[in-house]
Amino acid sequence: MTAARPLPPRRAPGTRPRCDDHGGIVLGWLVKLTLTLTLLGVVLFDFIGVGVGRVTTSDAATQVAVAGQDGFQQRQNAEDAYRTATAAAAAAGATLEAFTVARDGTTTVTVSKPVNTLVLFRLSFTRDLTVARATAVQTPRPS
Repeated sequence: MTAARPLPPRRAPGTRPRCDDHGGIVLGWLVKLTLTLTLLGVVLFDFIGVGVGRVTTSDAATQVAVAGQDGFQQRQNAEDAYRTATAAAAAAGATLEAFTVARDGTTTVTVSKPVNTLVLFRLSFTRDLTVARATAVQTPRPS
C-alpha cells in the first residue's frame, strides 16, 4: 500500500497563492521567435533587394538602348550615340559596360547597377549577387 501524500498547507483567506514561476518558458520562446523572425527578415530583405535590383537594371538597360538608338538615328554617328547612352545610364544610376551599334543601326548595350543589401555584400561568395547586369537590344524604327 502506498503512503498518502500530505495536503498542501491552507492559505489564509484573501491571500494570493505563492508562485515561483517568473515566465522563463514564455520568455525563452519569445526570444527564439524574435530572433528567428529577425533573421528571416534580413534574408528576405537581401533576396528581395536582389530581385528588385535585377528588374530595375533590366529597365535601365532598355532605357539606355533606346537613348543610344535615338542618338544614332539623329546624327548617324556612333560616338554621339555612345555619349547619349552613357548620359542615359548615369541618369538611371547604372554604369554602361558595353555599347555596340551594328551597320543596320541596331544598338546593343550592357549595363550594371549595384544592389543594396544588408549581408550579401559582406560575404565573398555572395558578393557577385550584389551587382545586377542586364543587356538590351534596340532595333531601328522603320522610317
